[in-house]
Amino acid sequence: MRYPRSFLALVSVFAAVSVLGVFACFTAWKYRLPFTTLPILTAILGPADLLTTYRSLGIATSRKASKRPLSAFPLAINLALLILPSVLIALGAPNLSGASKCQLKDTWQAWYSAHDKDAIKGVQDALQCCGFGKVTEMPFPFYKGPKGKGQPPEVPANTCSVALGRDLPCAPVWEGELKLAAGLVVAAAAITLLVKFAFFIIILARPGFAEKWFARQKYNEYENTRTIENLGDDYEEPEENEPPTQYETLPTHRTTSNLPAIESDVNERTGLMLARDHNRGGNQAPLDGHSPWASHSS
Repeated sequence: MRYPRSFLALVSVFAAVSVLGVFACFTAWKYRLPFTTLPILTAILGPADLLTTYRSLGIATSRKASKRPLSAFPLAINLALLILPSVLIALGAPNLSGASKCQLKDTWQAWYSAHDKDAIKGVQDALQCCGFGKVTEMPFPFYKGPKGKGQPPEVPANTCSVALGRDLPCAPVWEGELKLAAGLVVAAAAITLLVKFAFFIIILARPGFAEKWFARQKYNEYENTRTIENLGDDYEEPEENEPPTQYETLPTHRTTSNLPAIESDVNERTGLMLARDHNRGGNQAPLDGHSPWASHSS
């Protein structure tokens, strides 16, 4: 048994959706983006939608004679998986515009207020930047003022830039990574949404199309093998009581058993070697030592 190309194409589409979701998850994790839930849902969406679509196509092809190609439970699951990509698009699309700047700044501000050096240092090292909007705005190492009047600060605001030689703030690059992750989520959700719409059109409007293009097919080689085996079953052994044909009575080749048995005898009188055939009639007299051509005297 094998699957048709149309079903393999469907598997490839959902595999691509999963890859986009996994890459979005990796981007959000690496750059500590405040955007983790949607990539995780997108990564799960591909396998879940593939399994549901496959099972639903199997049910639809087996219920082709029914007026309802899908029962209530599979229909509800497919409707839920139709709504989920729409929600992902609605939540992910605003991050593609400038609306994400406020969210990023609030996240960075919360880290700085809590002195979460691991979070800020992780973003700065991953993006090779310092600070948020400027290299001196909420960077790590954290700013520490002077101990007394007229003294320089213990930790200046530009410590990160001076020590590491970085002159790029993190906000523009960080926002670019957020847009990348959001774009992957929106693209994966849009692909899934289109496939789901096509699925419902096929199931509800043209169920015969699903049976033709998504049902399993048999190998031609397997069928040919069975045909040869069936032909071999028709062969019948000949009966033993039947008389042999003219071709069976003929010897296939000459052997010594087909030749007459010949013995040699030596005549004592002439010293000649005479041949004697034992396969001829049994009434032949044996040689007595005299020449067979000698005349007998009366």
